[in-house]
Amino acid sequence: MNDVELKDRQIPPSKYAVIIEYSVATPDDFLLKVMEHVFNIPETISMQLIEKCKSSDNVALGTYSYEIAEQKTIEATKISRINNMPLEFSLKAL
Repeated sequence: MNDVELKDRQIPPSKYAVIIEYSVATPDDFLLKVMEHVFNIPETISMQLIEKCKSSDNVALGTYSYEIAEQKTIEATKISRINNMPLEFSLKAL
């Protein structure tokens, strides 16, 4: 194994933030449930994030490896669509 291969193996995987793109049409209680169920965010912190969403539109809900961030984005979007909510989620590389 040469030095380049060894160095490549020591690089940690990239991290991604899951971003919620807030919509005023989404009730706060629905947001609380999504944050608790999908992202394991306690209610007190969720309330703070919801207030932050109202002022900045896009808020990070957590930082994960790519695979986990993608899965959480898919799960949260699916729950939103099933409940006819206009929430959008996206990934942002860090």
